[in-house]
Amino acid sequence: MRFILTGAVLLAAVGCHHTAQASLPNLSDGAVIEAIQVAGNRAIPIEAIVAKIQTKSGDKINTAAIKRDMARVRSLGFEDVRVEEENGTSGKIIRLFVREKPPKPTQ
Repeated sequence: MRFILTGAVLLAAVGCHHTAQASLPNLSDGAVIEAIQVAGNRAIPIEAIVAKIQTKSGDKINTAAIKRDMARVRSLGFEDVRVEEENGTSGKIIRLFVREKPPKPTQ
């Protein structure tokens, strides 16, 4: 029983690591950011999310900085944060898709 539980915990950890890695696509490092958008939040206000993002419009895309931004946003209580990039009119649009953790049941 102990081995099965340990295996399940190990598989869950590997699965979480894979999700975190898969949520950051190949970004166009060095391209100018036209806009940063956030989607998917419900309970956590957009202002709180944007305050955690250090990357700003006009910056050049830096994958390492965006990874740090994702971790900061996740620390607000999000279960998952994904990033997508698309072409804008004068640069790249970076969109963060967030998924909030389910609320804890009340007793």
